[in-house]
Amino acid sequence: KVLLRRWKAGKSSYRSLVLVRADSPVASAKDLRGKVIAFEDSHSTSGYFLPAATLQRSGLTLRELPDARARVKADEIGYVFSDNYANSLAWLLHGRTDAAGVGEHDYERFLKRETAQMRIVLETPNVPRNLVSVRGDLAAALVARIRDSLVELEHTPEGKLLLQALDRTTRFDALPADAEQALDSMRRLLVKSGSAARR
Repeated sequence: KVLLRRWKAGKSSYRSLVLVRADSPVASAKDLRGKVIAFEDSHSTSGYFLPAATLQRSGLTLRELPDARARVKADEIGYVFSDNYANSLAWLLHGRTDAAGVGEHDYERFLKRETAQMRIVLETPNVPRNLVSVRGDLAAALVARIRDSLVELEHTPEGKLLLQALDRTTRFDALPADAEQALDSMRRLLVKSGSAARR
């Protein structure tokens, strides 16, 4: 069961972007058919799952390629893994791929002179940055103690030190209604991408 939302580096949510070079003829995500997109790695939510699942949900077919030079069918989007977001954007800028899918927070790390050479053709929905979940059969009293302990961390000096040590965690709080809607959106993306993968 989802218990709380985790804020990291002051942010509670994030989204992904699909980018092309500013001079690219690609005007929308559908124009990526027959093109190659760079993703970060198969374990990345913002650098792979969100952009790939959003593309699939819009009716596009994605196929992993052995490398960026492999032939792509006209009705598919080929994709390759670059190992990190900086590689994805560098491959795009140097023409190794036609597009890149990255987290918006990673895109914002690049210099303005570099981002000025790119154009956004797709933005995914915002999703919670991280979640705290508990086993469904835990005693209600224990669940309440875990929840209260995590929420209180930001209110004490010792708790703030613990949060910072936990990969720049800012706070834990209850999920607002819009975050619940984002989770529903992610569940739909999972179903859609899973169905596409089975075809």
